[in-house]
Amino acid sequence: MSTTCHFSFFGNPAMTSSNDLAKAMKCVLDDKGDLSEVRAQLEEQMVSGQNNAITTRFSKPTMPPEIILANHLIRQYLESVGLHKTASVLCTESGLPGSPVPEEVFKSTMSSVPQSGEKPLLQNMIDKILNS
Repeated sequence: MSTTCHFSFFGNPAMTSSNDLAKAMKCVLDDKGDLSEVRAQLEEQMVSGQNNAITTRFSKPTMPPEIILANHLIRQYLESVGLHKTASVLCTESGLPGSPVPEEVFKSTMSSVPQSGEKPLLQNMIDKILNS
């Protein structure tokens, strides 16, 4: 975060250019700690817009079920470690639906993987492989 803003944009007729407004908004967002979140949201929207433009020109190939499952597992892991913005970008780029697959579906489909309510399923799978 930057130092405190020294802008007094609102109510100051001297600051009327769009550059002044942009500087003031950047400073305010940076001071509040929201700048990185706004940047991530903008990047997500840009990726989404690019994907939409590409999909309208070309149809996306259907992903094999293994890849869809892998993307769901990665999404679950990312969300469990607090990387919600990264998970959102994954969903946008891979075409995953907005809501995650319920954990019960994973448990019934992948019964050979040890379940731990504290760890994401992907981490349990890796633990099983490493400890075999």
